Amino acid sequence: MKVRPLADCHSQGLFSEKTLGWWPDWAGDRGGVSVRDNNSPDRYLVWILAPDLDMTKIIPQDTPFLRTLGEALNFIHIPMPAVQVSPGVVWYGLYF
Repeated sequence: MKVRPLADCHSQGLFSEKTLGWWPDWAGDRGGVSVRDNNSPDRYLVWILAPDLDMTKIIPQDTPFLRTLGEALNFIHIPMPAVQVSPGVVWYGLYF
């Protein structure tokens, strides 16, 4: 596994590929946390779960350009559906 210290510092995978043998190689899961109303005394944490795509496994790695493109798209993260699990449950069609 290649170490990417900046790419995965804000979220955490919930299941390993060994846990879910039927899960595709290029699909992952992520859980993240966000702070809302940070400049007020009423700030609170929001916990979010969402699928994640590994673009290095979707895009062929045949040329240096395609490898760079896959890594760049992994760093940016493509907007996906998500669910906020705390406080309260909110479903998002696309979450940026």
